[in-house]
Amino acid sequence: MFQHYNLKTRMLISIGSVIIGAFIVTNLIVILNVALNTTKQAMDKTKEMSGHYSNEIRENIDEALVAARTMAEFFEGMKKSQSANRDGMNHMLRQVLEENKNFTGVWTCWEPNALDGQDSKNINKPGHDSTGRFVPYWSRDISGNVTLAPLLDYTTKGPGDYYLLARNSGDETIINPYIYEVSGQKVLMTSLVVPIRYDGRVVGVTGIDVAMDTLLQRINQIKPYDTGYASLIANNLIYVTHPNPERVGKKVENAEEIRGSKMVISSNSGEIEILKSVSSTLHTNVYRAFDAIHFGKTKTPWVFVTNSPVNRVLASVRQVTWISIIFSIITLGLLTLVVLTATNSIANPLTYIISSLNNGAAQISVASGQLSSSAQQLSQGSVEQASAIEETSSTLQESTSMLQQNTANTKQAAQLSQLATESSDKGRTEMQEMMDSIQEINKSSDQIGKIVKVIDEIAFQTNILALNAAIEAARAGESGMGFAVVAEEVRNLAGRCAAAAKETTDMIASNIELSGKGVAVAEKVRRSLSEITDNTKKVNELLAEISAASQEQVQGAEQVNRAIQQIESVTQQNAASAEESASSAEELSAQAVNMNQIVGELSKLVNGCEKRINKSHRYYRNRPDQENKER
Repeated sequence: MFQHYNLKTRMLISIGSVIIGAFIVTNLIVILNVALNTTKQAMDKTKEMSGHYSNEIRENIDEALVAARTMAEFFEGMKKSQSANRDGMNHMLRQVLEENKNFTGVWTCWEPNALDGQDSKNINKPGHDSTGRFVPYWSRDISGNVTLAPLLDYTTKGPGDYYLLARNSGDETIINPYIYEVSGQKVLMTSLVVPIRYDGRVVGVTGIDVAMDTLLQRINQIKPYDTGYASLIANNLIYVTHPNPERVGKKVENAEEIRGSKMVISSNSGEIEILKSVSSTLHTNVYRAFDAIHFGKTKTPWVFVTNSPVNRVLASVRQVTWISIIFSIITLGLLTLVVLTATNSIANPLTYIISSLNNGAAQISVASGQLSSSAQQLSQGSVEQASAIEETSSTLQESTSMLQQNTANTKQAAQLSQLATESSDKGRTEMQEMMDSIQEINKSSDQIGKIVKVIDEIAFQTNILALNAAIEAARAGESGMGFAVVAEEVRNLAGRCAAAAKETTDMIASNIELSGKGVAVAEKVRRSLSEITDNTKKVNELLAEISAASQEQVQGAEQVNRAIQQIESVTQQNAASAEESASSAEELSAQAVNMNQIVGELSKLVNGCEKRINKSHRYYRNRPDQENKER
């Protein structure tokens, strides 16, 4: 179907359709996800707003309930301690009312004679009726004055539910809104009632009345999303507050409001329910958020309802959706431009390549002939070069053999020199040992001299003793003749010992002198051996250097020999390759003709018709010249 179109058009249609289709699908998914997430965020915001306002209402009502519970606990303590005092209790009720300006009335109602058994003594007294029961009702009129009156209809079912419900159930109770006359005026109010227990039964209740006008004004100020409204529905589905005053105190009639209110009243989860319906007040679709408000320990929650116009809630959703659509359109245009640029960048170079291939085919035909001629010349030159290399290789082999012989001789000379060095070192070591021995002999001779000197001294002392003995023998006369002979022999022996000691001393002195000369000669011999050893080491070093140099020369010669052999092998391969190149050149010429035909087919594929081919060829044929000029 696309055969008559060029490659650029076909690529643009195929790639563009795939990319654009995928982009549209992806963006639709993204836009839908953004819309869903934004809608969820709007619903969460609506719930958060409803929860905030319902908590505010709960705190307002709980304030009165806490006060009623505190009074009930206080009165219960008085009852248990038998210290109940009606005047004191009245004083406390009035004080609570005066200190809380938002309370309409503060009251307590006791069963007959349940407080102190003094009902008969209090008939028709302030805060009492004809029964004498303690039923004081402290209220504030429109002018703000605090007045005291007895409760009305507290025993009648319906009008008296503000008392009867808490008394009968024993639970904290919030009374559904009702009309009650205060100081001659009818007021919509509710009562927060807490039972008073004694001995396990309810003996009375305390209550606080709160007028709905203040709460009505506060709730009417709530404007969700600026144009919405809020309302408060009692447990019996009566409007406590509504922006339309005619609906206040009347039954809820809207089916969605009834359904939503019943859902949150019957549920214990505390979750806020949102329903979408049409508002007869705003005359538009709204999101109604229903939140059950539980007051203290009461079991009859009220329902706080916020009505948020759908068009205002989803304004951000529509804004994000339109932004996403506009962004998608812009991105789609950019993608189209990118695809067009990409197809141009692919098709144009292909056309240029086709033109280059045409020119290359012609050049290959010419080059193949030249290659064939050059290959023949290369083959002949390679044969001559191989012969010359063979002669050079023979000469190098002979030189290598001579270098190897010199290296072997040098190594042998180095070994002999090393042996001479070792012998010199050994002689020097033995000469040192001889010098050490002579030194030891000198030391021994010194010791012997000392010993001989001692012997000489002993002989001298012996001679003196013999002389003294001879003198004493002479004095003794004939009786000392024998001792005189012995003394003479001892003196002779002492003289001979002295002479022998002197000869020994002379011999030792001569030996010491000869030892000193021997040490001097040995030192000269040791120095000579050291010089021989040093010179021998230098000779060894020179022989080692000569041997290393010879070894390197042998290795170099072997490398040159191997290189020449490789050159010879390469030259032979070049000769064979030259012959192959000649035959390949002829085959290349035939392939150039085939390539021309293939290029023609490729041109038809890229450009679609022959006219465009020729035009493109002319354009790209001139392009290299233009590039050369620019360079």
